[in-house]
Amino acid sequence: MSDKKITRQDFVNALKDMNTYMDISVDDLMTINEKANQYAQMRLSQKIVVEDIMTQPVFTIKGECTIAAAAELMLEKHVAGLPVVDAGDKLTGIFTEADLLTAVGLPRHKPPQSVWSRLESIFLHEPSLGNFNSTVSELMIKNVVTIHRKNTLGDVLTKMRDFNIKRLVVTEDEKAVGIITRSNLVRVFLGQLSRPK
Repeated sequence: MSDKKITRQDFVNALKDMNTYMDISVDDLMTINEKANQYAQMRLSQKIVVEDIMTQPVFTIKGECTIAAAAELMLEKHVAGLPVVDAGDKLTGIFTEADLLTAVGLPRHKPPQSVWSRLESIFLHEPSLGNFNSTVSELMIKNVVTIHRKNTLGDVLTKMRDFNIKRLVVTEDEKAVGIITRSNLVRVFLGQLSRPK
């Protein structure tokens, strides 16, 4: 059977099979089932800890590096965000693809269509535009939202939702030890879907 989702009729049949009187409606039973599934999912999210799902090693960059060096590292490592660290490897900021777009003259909150138009203009008509010799520290986000490696998946989801962000730097002793992005969450979700019921 391709569709294994429990239906209302399944609950009706199950109640009939029990051959007993219960002071509960099928709708109540279905609501209880839905809520139980939500609690089970919440329980699962509290079991999964950040260090088990984070991406590591994390690629970092120094604040004095140029935008060009940061762009090159992002392309080479296929990442959209780089934690910025000081000489002692302590986290001081994060440099993202949005900061890179700012470096080429694109405001952070432009509509997507404007972004594509501007990028097309840069690549086709103004290939040298952009201040790529500026340092990462000039454009990086300084107030980085972080999470500890022992926090849970539930904590990750809460922080990402509350701060409306795509990634969290995982820290320990003020040092970046990993990164959590939406891709990590998708992998966890797909892993849960593929588990045998």
